[in-house]
Amino acid sequence: MKRIAVIFIILLIGVFLIAQENPTRMQHMREQRVTEERQKPDVGRMQHEMGLGVLNRLNLSEQQREQVRTFQHTHQLEMIDLRAEITKLRLQIRQAMQDNDFRNAIRLNDQLYQKEGEMARKGIELREKIHQVLTPEQREQMKQMPRTHGEGGNCEDCDCRD
Repeated sequence: MKRIAVIFIILLIGVFLIAQENPTRMQHMREQRVTEERQKPDVGRMQHEMGLGVLNRLNLSEQQREQVRTFQHTHQLEMIDLRAEITKLRLQIRQAMQDNDFRNAIRLNDQLYQKEGEMARKGIELREKIHQVLTPEQREQMKQMPRTHGEGGNCEDCDCRD
């Protein structure tokens, strides 16, 4: 009877230790994912540099403002769809890994990185479209403006985090 009690206590302690370790491990995985996300090229920052703060200082004509708004609106709609697809792919990869379906996980992972590359490309294309709307003087003026976002500073003309 004492053996059963000792085994039961050992099992109970083991379950308790596993339960304690799992949240810590999950938190570590979340932190690692956030760190990886921060290290990726931030298309949003590139858009922001081409966004309201910089563009307001360029004295755009009403026609230029309307073109930029149209470009940005279309871009935002595309980004919503791409982010949704990326979220779905991440969930599918997680399920494939849980099911030990590694071939499918690899295929889905390739699709994931293709979508992330598409997002980055569309951000660059948006910047190019906006650049084409600017006059040569406005382009030169924009080159002279300080860029604080890539250097970890604060933007003077907006309420962004960086």
